[in-house]
Amino acid sequence: MRNGLRSSPTRSRPAVPLVDALPLAGLLLAAGCASSPPEAGDVAAAGRQVETVSVGSSQGGALAQIEIETEASIIDVVSPTGLSTSWAVLPEVFEILGIEATTVDRPSYSAGNERFVVRNIERRALSNYLECGSSFGRARADQYEVTMQILVQLAGAPGGGTRVRTTLDAYARPRDVAGNAYHCTSRGTLERRIAELVEQLAGE
Repeated sequence: MRNGLRSSPTRSRPAVPLVDALPLAGLLLAAGCASSPPEAGDVAAAGRQVETVSVGSSQGGALAQIEIETEASIIDVVSPTGLSTSWAVLPEVFEILGIEATTVDRPSYSAGNERFVVRNIERRALSNYLECGSSFGRARADQYEVTMQILVQLAGAPGGGTRVRTTLDAYARPRDVAGNAYHCTSRGTLERRIAELVEQLAGE
């Protein structure tokens, strides 16, 4: 425990090709319909998306269909700050991180952005936050174009304080050339940073 936040290490999956991004509405539905609430800091499988891709030969042969499944991550971190105070400082949290909150829903205490290209967060390399695999010994998160989706939902925690739930999905594509998009998994760093900023700003 540090700075009043309760969290645990994240679990990650290998990077796999991804066809398209998961809409924010899907993230919201997945986060709200988890089979059981994660404990503080746990990662729960969520936002499962199945894409069907048609593949044909260059000679005009029959098309084959391939299904690709990806998962967004959900991480809960419990902050000791109250719900109303946490919600009041959330816009500043997004501003500090350099993420525009394009969707805000006051009744559900949720805010996020369904699709944005990101190069760094707080001037830190994206490989600190995402695992997208590597190419030629370099992290794809740092050399590919990364598109991210994020949703932050606040709720009262059973033991007091605020549960800060972050649902995150991202993928990386080569810059300026055609190539596969690779699904990225979260390291849990950004999710814990969001809760940390909520607590810091609420205490000012």
